[in-house]
Amino acid sequence: MTEKAPSPVESTVGAALNGDLPLTKDERRAYIRFHTLRNRCNAQESRTLEVKTLRSPAAPLPAAPGSTPSRVGMLQFFEWAAGELAPSFQGREVTILDIGCGTGRCLDPFIKRGYRGVYIGLDIARHPKWADGPQGSFERRLVIGDAHTISPDLFPPIDILMSATALEHLRDDRTVCERLALRLAPGAAQVHFVPAAAALRLYGPHGWRQYSAGELARLVPSGTLYRFGGATTNALHWACITRPTEQKRATFSARRPSVYQRIRDLACRIDRMTGNFPPSMYGVLSMPAIPRRPAESVVVRQGDRLTMFRAAADNPRHWDEVWRIDPPRIMDGKTVQRRLRGPFLEFLPRDGVTLEAGCGNGNILRTISNLGFTVEGLDFAPGVIEANRAVHPGGVYRVGDVRRLPYEPNSLGAYISLGVVEHFTERDRGAILDECFRCLRPGGVALIATPFFSPLKRLRSRVGGYRAPTNGLAFYQHYFTADDLRDQVAAAGLLPVAVHTYDGYKGLKDTLPVKPALDWLRGRARAIDRFIDHPPDLIRDQLAHMVMVVARKPGLPAPAAASQPLGVAA
Repeated sequence: MTEKAPSPVESTVGAALNGDLPLTKDERRAYIRFHTLRNRCNAQESRTLEVKTLRSPAAPLPAAPGSTPSRVGMLQFFEWAAGELAPSFQGREVTILDIGCGTGRCLDPFIKRGYRGVYIGLDIARHPKWADGPQGSFERRLVIGDAHTISPDLFPPIDILMSATALEHLRDDRTVCERLALRLAPGAAQVHFVPAAAALRLYGPHGWRQYSAGELARLVPSGTLYRFGGATTNALHWACITRPTEQKRATFSARRPSVYQRIRDLACRIDRMTGNFPPSMYGVLSMPAIPRRPAESVVVRQGDRLTMFRAAADNPRHWDEVWRIDPPRIMDGKTVQRRLRGPFLEFLPRDGVTLEAGCGNGNILRTISNLGFTVEGLDFAPGVIEANRAVHPGGVYRVGDVRRLPYEPNSLGAYISLGVVEHFTERDRGAILDECFRCLRPGGVALIATPFFSPLKRLRSRVGGYRAPTNGLAFYQHYFTADDLRDQVAAAGLLPVAVHTYDGYKGLKDTLPVKPALDWLRGRARAIDRFIDHPPDLIRDQLAHMVMVVARKPGLPAPAAASQPLGVAA
C-alpha cells in the first residue's frame, strides 16, 4: 500500500516548521510526516541522478564513552579529514571558518595534525563552553551573528570552510554556503557533517531538514560524500537512546556506558563492513583543486628482478630531504626493533667495530649501541650526518661513500647495510660489496638487506602485475630474490650463512589491496597485532618486504684492529 501524499496545507505547515523550536503534538506529527515523504522523494532523485557516495573511511574509532554512533562518526570524520588535507596546507598558516561552531571542538583534530593559523567560529550565540584565547597553534575568534545576513567581507580569505551538524539548522543553507564561498581562498577545502534521512527516526524533529546525496551534491558540487551509520548502529541508537528518551527513562548509554561503548564500536565496524546502509549521517569533503601529476613511483618486472622507477636516489640532496621527514632522534633506552633483533643478537660480534654503511637517520644504529656494541655510522648525505652528530654528540658519524670506505683493510668486526645497495647499478653494487669484503676482518660478519622480490610478488607478476609504463621516471631501486642477493654477496668473496626476512605487513599491503583490512584488524587485540607485524617464519618468507643475507669473511677471527679512517694514525 502506497503512502498517501500530504495535503497542500500539511505540506505548507511541515515545510515551515523548525525542529529546533518547541512543537505541539500536531506540529511534531506534521514535521515528521512532511520530512518522511520529502526524504523519500529526495532519495529517488539521488538514485535517478546516480549520485555516488562512499562508505565511511577506514579510520580509527575515537574513544567517546556514552556518545551516540552519529557523534562517534563525526569525530572520526574530522580526524580523518584533517589527515587527508594536511599535505595541502603543510608548512603554512591557515584560516578556518566553522559555521555553527558551538564549543569549537572540531578544531581539535587539526591541532593534533600540526595545523596552525586562525580559527574563526561563527554562531548565532556564544556557547557556554566556548573559551577565548589561543588554542594550540591557533588564534581563536568568535563571531556572533546570523549566517544568513552577516557580511562575508568580515572574514579574511578562508582556507577551510567547515561545519558539524550545523547546516540543517540554517533555513536557507544553500544561500549561506554560496555567500561564504565568495571568501574561499584559492585551493580552499570544505568539510561538512550533516544528518541523513535515517536521522529523522533517531532524533525526531531537528532543524529544518535531513539531507540526501543529491542535495549535498548541489550544495557542495566539488565534494566527495561519505556515508556514516547503517542498519546496526541505527537499531542500537533507537533501542538504547531514542526509545528510552521518548519514554522518559534513563538511556542504556547512561546506565552502562562501558558496555554500551563496546557494543557501539562493534556496531560501527559491522556497518562499515556492510557499506553503511542506510546512512544516518553524511560527511562531505571537498579537497583543494590540485593538478593531477604522473604516478610518483612505478614498479616493473625486469627479468628475475623488480625495479622501481621514482626519482634518482644517487645524490646526497635527495637523501637529506628524505631524512628531514624522518629525522635522527635520541634513542636512549630504546631497544632494537623486534624485526631485526634476532639476526643482530645472533651474529654481531661484541668485540670490534660495527659499521652501518648508509646509516641515514642513525636511529637503528643507536639502538644497537644501547645493547653494548661499538658502532659507527657513515652516509654520503652531509645534512643527515650533521643531524646525527647533533642528537648523539658522543657517537662516531662520518660523511663518506659506501663504494670507497674510509677504513683500513681488515678493520671492522661487522658491516651492516639496510636498504642501500638496491639503489645502485650492477657495477656500483659490486664495488660496495668488494669494499665490505676489504674492510671486514677475517671472520667478520656482513648483514646486507634489500627489498624482497617475494614469492607473493612473483605470483602477482605472473598474473599480469608490474607491467606499467615507467612514464619517464628515473631508476630508484631493485627488489631481489633471496637467491639473487645471496649470489651477489658470494661473488664478493663472502660466505652466506643465513637468510632472514622481515616486515611482513608492508610486504603484504604493498603487494595486495588489503591495507584497510589489515589496519582494521590491527588494534583489535595485541595477539593480532603481533601476528600481522611479526608473522611466523613460514608465512613471512612468502610475503615480506625485506630480505637480509648474513655472510662471513673467510678466515679465522683475528684481534680487532682499531677502526680508523684511511690516512689517520692510530
